[in-house]
Parts: sequence; C-alpha cells; structure tokens
Amino acid sequence: MYILTLVYEMKGTTDRNSKEFKEIKDHLHSLGANEVIGEDDLPKLSDEERLKLFGGNKNQVPLLAFNAVGGRVVSDMCKLLGRDATLVTYGGMSRKPVTIGTGTLVFQNISFTGFWMSRWKDIAKQSESGQREFEKMLKELESMVLNRELTFCSHEFPFGQQGEGLLNALKCLTEPSAANTQDGQKNTCPKHGKYILSFE
Repeated sequence: MYILTLVYEMKGTTDRNSKEFKEIKDHLHSLGANEVIGEDDLPKLSDEERLKLFGGNKNQVPLLAFNAVGGRVVSDMCKLLGRDATLVTYGGMSRKPVTIGTGTLVFQNISFTGFWMSRWKDIAKQSESGQREFEKMLKELESMVLNRELTFCSHEFPFGQQGEGLLNALKCLTEPSAANTQDGQKNTCPKHGKYILSFE
C-alpha cells in the first residue's frame, strides 16, 4: 500500500526548498509515508510523474483517498486516483468548500463521501453488533500501537504548581521563541505532534 501525504500550505511550508518543508517531509517519512507532496507541487505533476509515484505501475494507482483539508486541492488529489475510486472527507482545515471538476465525476467516476467519528460512535452504540465492531477497532488499534506499527507524535508538558506548563504550551503554539522550560531556560518547542498536559 502506498501512503502519500499532502502537506497543506501554511506559513510557506509547502515550498519544497524551505527548511520547514524538509523537516516536515522527513518527519512524515519517519511515520511511514512513501511520498510527501507539497500542495503547490501537486497540480504541477505530469501524468508520467504521477505514475512514478506508484512505481510506474497503473495497477498500483490508489482507489481510496482521505481529505482533512478541503478547498481546491481536492480536485488535484483526484488526479492521483484511479477510475471508480472513493475520496473520504473527514475534516476541513482550510475552511474552504471542496471543489470537484466535472471530468472527475463523469470520466473517472470517483465517489465522494464524508466521515464523522462522533456520529459513527453514536450509531455503533445503538446495537450490539455496532458496539462489537467499535470495540474490535479499538483492540486492533491498541495492538498496532503495542507492536509499534502505529505511532503517535506527542509532547508532554507538566502542568506545574501554577499552570506554568499550560502557559508554556500556549507560548509554543503562538510564540515559540518566547517559550521557556520550568527552570527558566530557553526551550526548543516541538514542531510536530500533539501537546499533552500532565498532572501529578
């Protein structure tokens, strides 16, 4: 299975020559991505370059894609998919509507659907079979984590006596250069992953 990660444009990170993009690319590769493509680079790919992403094998062209961004990039993503593929949208970080070309629907026959985890969980709880399916999914994810087949990128911030950890985490998000460790020394803020507050 090929895993392609599209880096959404944010503060210039999609410039393939920028330090930030290279750091993100290396990080995503370390998590298992086969290819990492910047949003600005995606529409520039030729048919030959697109096929090279999948080892030059037309049979390896993906039939399933996931979108958490929205906007015009979805139309470009569809160019990487095979005929009769499905694209699932589960988020809209760009806050822009999903745009789809007519040819995508007519000639590629790509299907589009949405996924809302909270609603899926609520529906699953309404029946025994649904509850079993939900529990099975959790056990599979737990097994993957324990076997290091699925990894998470997170960073712990001890809450502290007066909430110093919370303030430092917020500074890392808004003013990385101003963030400090608990002993007052300058701190290098993590660039990827989730921030977790710990309480003793």
